[in-house]
Amino acid sequence: MPDLMMTLTVIGSGSSGNCYLLQNEEEALVIEAGLPFDQTVKAALRWNTDKIKAIIVSHRHDDHAKFAWQYAEAGYLTFALKDTIDNCHLNGIYSVKEMRPGHGFKVGGFSVLPYPLNHYNTDGTKCPTVGFLITHTDCGRICFFTDCESFTREVMTDDGLRYIPYDFPNVSHWMMECNYDNAIINRSKHIPDFVKDRIKHSHMSLTNTLKVARHVDLSSTREILLIHISDGNADDRKFVREIRAATGKRCYAAHPGLTIDYSIQ
Repeated sequence: MPDLMMTLTVIGSGSSGNCYLLQNEEEALVIEAGLPFDQTVKAALRWNTDKIKAIIVSHRHDDHAKFAWQYAEAGYLTFALKDTIDNCHLNGIYSVKEMRPGHGFKVGGFSVLPYPLNHYNTDGTKCPTVGFLITHTDCGRICFFTDCESFTREVMTDDGLRYIPYDFPNVSHWMMECNYDNAIINRSKHIPDFVKDRIKHSHMSLTNTLKVARHVDLSSTREILLIHISDGNADDRKFVREIRAATGKRCYAAHPGLTIDYSIQ
């Protein structure tokens, strides 16, 4: 199989741990650190770990940030929100850099813009989190979002707090959370109601992912990758089928080992 110019590899996606590798032959960006920096990651990099330019972490929860310290202590630039740094034992490590929503940065050929999303901790308090706009000449623009009920930003107006939908232009590749199906979770007898409510306020349903997919500009989009799909409250084949039918775009369900050609050349 010939080398691809830029690929996206799923190391893990879901509550057991999230990690994605965006790489070409010369450089790599690790998105999320919810799984160990181990043989699986190194093999996906073809053992060329020197090409890692940075790790970017969306928020502090274990399935996204538990192993950020491993990358950081190995000397790799690790970008995280202050809340994540404070709660994930990342303070004092020289390679850890605080990122702020709305403030972009560049590592190697990757330009990264974190943008704010709404997520919650298990106790109902807000959990600072971001999505990412990632740009590289080899793959165009990627829009990544996870762990949010809606793809919106908070705006204070004269009439109070409003939630304004995002709509980023010129996105070549979407990585959209599609966590659960309302029909499945509502009929579950094993999940307490308070847990169902927490899931619904912290993760994106198929219904809401469909709303996003129908709202955003897909004119430059090559494919949609559905991420953070629940093991017990989802039907990934149904999700792919419905997103594909709604958008006319290629659609994939994230699972470990999946590699997609993200090259635009």
